[in-house]
Amino acid sequence: MSVKFDQFTTGDEARVDDIVVGLRNSLNYQFDFPGTGIKDSAGNYLLGWTPGGGTNTNYVTFTSASSGNPALIAATGGDTNVDLSLSGRGLTGQVKVSGTTAFTIPSGTTGQRPAGVAGDTRVNTTSGLFEWYDPLTLAWTSAAGGALANLTYITKTNETASAPNSIPLSGLSTGFLANTTATGVLNSRTLATGSSSRITITNPTGLAGDPTFDLAVTAVTPASYTNTSLTVDAYGRITAASSGTAPVTSISVTAPITSTGGATPTIGLTTPLEVQYGGTANTTFTAYSVICAGTTATGAFQNVSGVGTTGQVLTSNGAAVLPSWQSIPAVTPAALTKVDDTNVTLTLGGSPTTALLQATSITAGWTGQLSLARGGTNASLVADNGAIVYSTAAAFALLASTATAGKVLQSGSNAAPSWSTPTYPSASGSAGKVIRADGTNNVYSTFTIPDTYAQGDLLYASAANTLTALAKDTNATRYLSNTGTTNNPAWAQVNLANGVTGNLPVANLNSGTSASATTFWRGDATWATVASGAATSFNVSQTAHGFAVGDVVYLNSSTYTKAKADAASTAESVGVISVIVDANTFTLVTNGQITTLSGLTAGTVYFLSDSTAGAYTATEPTTIGNISKPLFVAYSTTGAIVNNYRGKVIPSTPTVFSWVNVASSSVTVADQTGYIIDNGASLVTLTIPATTQRGFYFRISGQSSGGWIIQANTGQIINAGSSATSSAGTLASSNRYDCVEILCTTANTTFVGQTAWGNLTPA
Repeated sequence: MSVKFDQFTTGDEARVDDIVVGLRNSLNYQFDFPGTGIKDSAGNYLLGWTPGGGTNTNYVTFTSASSGNPALIAATGGDTNVDLSLSGRGLTGQVKVSGTTAFTIPSGTTGQRPAGVAGDTRVNTTSGLFEWYDPLTLAWTSAAGGALANLTYITKTNETASAPNSIPLSGLSTGFLANTTATGVLNSRTLATGSSSRITITNPTGLAGDPTFDLAVTAVTPASYTNTSLTVDAYGRITAASSGTAPVTSISVTAPITSTGGATPTIGLTTPLEVQYGGTANTTFTAYSVICAGTTATGAFQNVSGVGTTGQVLTSNGAAVLPSWQSIPAVTPAALTKVDDTNVTLTLGGSPTTALLQATSITAGWTGQLSLARGGTNASLVADNGAIVYSTAAAFALLASTATAGKVLQSGSNAAPSWSTPTYPSASGSAGKVIRADGTNNVYSTFTIPDTYAQGDLLYASAANTLTALAKDTNATRYLSNTGTTNNPAWAQVNLANGVTGNLPVANLNSGTSASATTFWRGDATWATVASGAATSFNVSQTAHGFAVGDVVYLNSSTYTKAKADAASTAESVGVISVIVDANTFTLVTNGQITTLSGLTAGTVYFLSDSTAGAYTATEPTTIGNISKPLFVAYSTTGAIVNNYRGKVIPSTPTVFSWVNVASSSVTVADQTGYIIDNGASLVTLTIPATTQRGFYFRISGQSSGGWIIQANTGQIINAGSSATSSAGTLASSNRYDCVEILCTTANTTFVGQTAWGNLTPA
């Protein structure tokens, strides 16, 4: 008899000794339940237990295992830091450790301390102390390192059998020091007040106050003293203070300098002020005499002997001797020496003829000619109005003036210059004229030229006898044409419609390479053979398209855009670009042969790239949710056959469908997973992930009375038959045992209820 799954009665829990059936590796088994544990796929125990003695009670014990037996609780994995949490249940539930031996807590060095949270305890192997993490100070604190303010007991070091281990601090109400005077007796002590010259320590506010330090009062009156005079005792205290006499801060000196004493004394000198202090080291000098320095750098100043007589001068007598007054000696007249120059003679005149320092006169006479070397002409020249001075080999000479105006000076090489026959205009011509020869004379031209030019300008006649500059064209490959106004020249490009004549020789296209009766000139500037198979292609006009040969495109509305296989919306390519006609036109091959590609491998299938827009690749995309879109098959390095296949979405790797028991209020659903609702009377909310792929599905099986509700995210819609939820809406159960299977049909956004039991409510 065949029994289907949906024919079983629902709504009961498994019991001990029930026979549970299932499949394992294509074999049917009757599984013992609950048995003695759960095993892995190799038959090793992961969790073991001992069945209970009664039919209505089951329990699990956690014990260690000997070698060869299953570990009752075990965890494995790559995590290096895993917390193990044990907690009681409820407000009064506790975690208890039983036994009569010892309970080991974590231990380690100071450097191995964790960051620490409230409640952490450990043994510090560096200090050998028990320590805990103090949440108030945010630091690790040891049993010997706590604040004394927190202690309520004081421990004695002379412990005896009859004495207690510690004494409460509250027993020291009269002081803050303790001393043991007898076995088991602890007395308080205070600091006694000493003599008036000592420091006193008291605690006037009792146990809760801080001790204060007072100094004994002395007889010194607190004040600010001027030029203080102090008395200090053996304890360093000031016992007396008074104002003293201010020190001398300045001295006023007048002549004569004498010492008079008193609060502001004056200074008197008993000997002359020496030279090194700014004096002369003398007491008197001769009136009106000249004073000289002493015989050494600091020696006393000296008087020059006497004051001299009228007309005398002070004369040096050499080193180490004082100068002296002397009369100027008489001057004896002497003859002035006469010097004759080649051309100039100086003659002394006047009286007396032997004057030297007395008034006299000199008469200068000239003889002969001044040579070229002396700046002269070395020639006797006669003035000639309009004559030209020139140099011969030995002297200057004159080129006589000419009676004919307009002549020009003509060089005679190394002979005398001469007047030439050509003449020049005597007045300036009009703007733009130049001097030109007319066969006889030099005259102004009848034509005019521009005054300035720019680099690259060309001259042309813009009117009769008028030269004009044609400005350069900064664009490359421009040529001079006669298309300008009034047939003036202008820069232009070659017009193939009317600017050329004759036929272009074949050799001018790629040097004629591969040109023949069976080839044609392609848009990529090569001669090619007409392909045997026709391709479906056409020219597309799209302003500033920006494409290149080999780009794969799709239609984004009416605009051609580079295709990319990372989404269905951009992966439906319509063809491959074979020729770029210009910036606004390209040729698109939609099916058949394309011969303008590069880098292909014959026999290879090429796919639309899911990483680079517009590119093709020999590697088929494998990312889940992307598109596998074949484009063409290559038959050479540049040629391929385009076949516009429909792309397909890459599905996720199939996994084994599993069921999860839900005993909490919320859960985020996972792919290929079923959820058994088991939360008693409380509602369970199942949230769809914000990111899903096409083919994502899950199932829900109602079990508990609280029911369930599926929550979508913004932009997600769940279709349930003829009804649908709103964006970020919900799909809820109406009855305890309502079931549904949900499938994602559009990645991230659209979901469809495949099968359902019960009355589901979309919202």
